[in-house]
Amino acid sequence: MICDWPMRPNNSSLATSKPRLLPRLLAVGLSLIAAAAQARPAPPPWAAMGARLQTLNREILADRQRVDAIARQYLSSDDISEDDFNWLKLNAEKYGLEPRQRGDRNFFNALLSRMDVVPPSLALAQGWLEYGWRKPKPTRFPPACAPRCMAGNRTLAPEDMHAWVLTINTEPAGANFRTVRAQLRQQKRPLSGRTLAPALEPLTSEHGRYTARLTTVIRQFKMDRWDP
Repeated sequence: MICDWPMRPNNSSLATSKPRLLPRLLAVGLSLIAAAAQARPAPPPWAAMGARLQTLNREILADRQRVDAIARQYLSSDDISEDDFNWLKLNAEKYGLEPRQRGDRNFFNALLSRMDVVPPSLALAQGWLEYGWRKPKPTRFPPACAPRCMAGNRTLAPEDMHAWVLTINTEPAGANFRTVRAQLRQQKRPLSGRTLAPALEPLTSEHGRYTARLTTVIRQFKMDRWDP
């Protein structure tokens, strides 16, 4: 008598089907993970840029100390070394001052008013407002005065940072910023992004609204952690 019970499946067929199915499932899963990773926005490079701006500010402060030392010696004794003379000449040209002014106190005051720190939080907040990690929008701020920190979702190069800080410290458009900064330094108040943000108002048609937005971004993302 022939029994019509179901026959046991062939083990060899299972052995060949399972290995084929598993790689396909893994491939689909990995592709979904990769797609999700690409869709997730890259974290803002604030830490790297904030650290670089801190380094730049330390270099500027060291240069200020050297200017102070040269001024004290030169104005009291009319004595200056060749090395200090050449260094002073280079920095006078760098900061847009006439070399012939080297011999008086007004020259040194003018140089020190330009050779000073720019709060990293201010640079980062401006970059966020003007360019951001979003789709670029028409700028509301003169391009020469707003750092392209986040353009193309990349970290601002060190040479670009130097150029932006030098623009703020030398161009006529930054005169009000430099005046307010000098007053804050004389009053021994912190040179932070929040205290200096209002000094940028003359450069924008938004006036107080732009300052409020800058300070909001600085506070929201704690950008002032890199300020002096």
